[in-house]
Amino acid sequence: FLLGRFLPQGMSHAQDMDIEEVAGTYDRGNDFYRAFLGPMMVYTSGIFSSYKDSLEDAQRNKLDLVCRKVQLQQGERLLDIGCGWGTLAIHAAKYYGCHSTAVTIAKEQIVWAKGKQKEAGVPPNKIDFLYCDYRDIPKNKRWNKITCLEMAEHVGVKNFPKFMKQVYDMLEDDGIFYLQIAGLRRAWQYEDLIWGMFMGTYIFPAADASLPLAWVVGQLESAGFEVQSHENTGIQYSETISRWLDNCLKNKDTMISSFGERWYRIWIIFLAWSMMTARGGGSTLHMIVAYKNKDSYDRTRFVGARSVPPVTSAAGVSANKYIHDRLCCDPVSVYPPSVQFYSGPMSYYTYGYREVRRTGHTHHRSEYWAFVLLVVTAFVLHIAALIVSDIVKAPCDGCGGGQSAMCKAKCVAYGWLVTGVFCILSLFLYLLGFLVSAWWVNMLFMGKVALVTSGLSTIICSIAVLIAPHFYDNHVSPILLGVATFLLFATVFYFR
Repeated sequence: FLLGRFLPQGMSHAQDMDIEEVAGTYDRGNDFYRAFLGPMMVYTSGIFSSYKDSLEDAQRNKLDLVCRKVQLQQGERLLDIGCGWGTLAIHAAKYYGCHSTAVTIAKEQIVWAKGKQKEAGVPPNKIDFLYCDYRDIPKNKRWNKITCLEMAEHVGVKNFPKFMKQVYDMLEDDGIFYLQIAGLRRAWQYEDLIWGMFMGTYIFPAADASLPLAWVVGQLESAGFEVQSHENTGIQYSETISRWLDNCLKNKDTMISSFGERWYRIWIIFLAWSMMTARGGGSTLHMIVAYKNKDSYDRTRFVGARSVPPVTSAAGVSANKYIHDRLCCDPVSVYPPSVQFYSGPMSYYTYGYREVRRTGHTHHRSEYWAFVLLVVTAFVLHIAALIVSDIVKAPCDGCGGGQSAMCKAKCVAYGWLVTGVFCILSLFLYLLGFLVSAWWVNMLFMGKVALVTSGLSTIICSIAVLIAPHFYDNHVSPILLGVATFLLFATVFYFR
């Protein structure tokens, strides 16, 4: 996954690749999405005023809230980037009298949206549907209000700064930008990484811009925006997903007959897992209102701005019990029941969700000793690299005659090649040690400590390899290796 999908996607995010990945995801079929999204076809979080609200009520609340957050006025121009099935664009045009421009790269979404526009009685000239990548939005136009609901994740980390700058340039100087984006917590558990790999493989390929809030705000500010408000609505998303899960379970036969049992099982796991991840804080949803950071901007317009209403539990039912009751369903697996999973944390998620629970992994001894084993193995590989280099280079001293220079050059080059392979392997193990240490202490800061010390040790050991033509005749290399050893084991005992 890391080498075949995540790294190529994250480092590239070329337009052709993004179109292929994203359009393929959302052109899976309108019937497929309607089976769990419901008749409104909104694939973003709703806003529940209470747990008694229906999914449709929550989505209408959200559409209205977004329009109010950007203070949408009659006659204004609204740009909705990543419009999905056009629900927000239609709602804004119908109830707020604006002119909507809706952008998507999924053909089936536009077909559906135009049909819904006609049903809603919105004139054709009130909404423009653009079938294009966000990079191809006309550059010569500006909008009073711009919204982007859970599409920015697909932009990718690499292209995010350019995307924010593009939005800044398309927004009127007195305009408002609304960004709704899924995010992750900074202090993560290793279940979060497994969940992210599952999502990237089956559900949202190339959506690697779901990151902590500080990173998102930093990108906005770097592009010239000032954040007016932020609301963390992860619990709202959890409840929204639970309703999608209910719909999936109700429409099981329809989904299996149309799309196959394996895909149905994958989707059930995705929804159940995502609901619990959001409930436990592993993921969340950020609703951000921003505007251009200019002295001339009228900030008094936000006095008395509406915020997200609190969620109250159903009468006589605690919120925790309400969520727990939703998990009491039959176990579901991506694979046939005959396939047995190991009894580790992943089995909680893949083999069923009746007993799924998030467990704290702080101070787990298995992760501690895994880290020790990795760094010790990496260190041994570095020593082996020095010894192998010495053994391989030793015959070079016997090169003589007219070809002695060429002979020795080839011999030394071969020795460095072999040594380089050892160094690369040891570096890989150091990085694994970093990941294990980050999971173990459940704090990314601690993981950074491990990364720095492991990185320094790698550099020092590599220098020792390069400057030591003969391991046994050189006093500098052992000293450097001693320093590297101290750094590594200081890290180990620091974590202990």
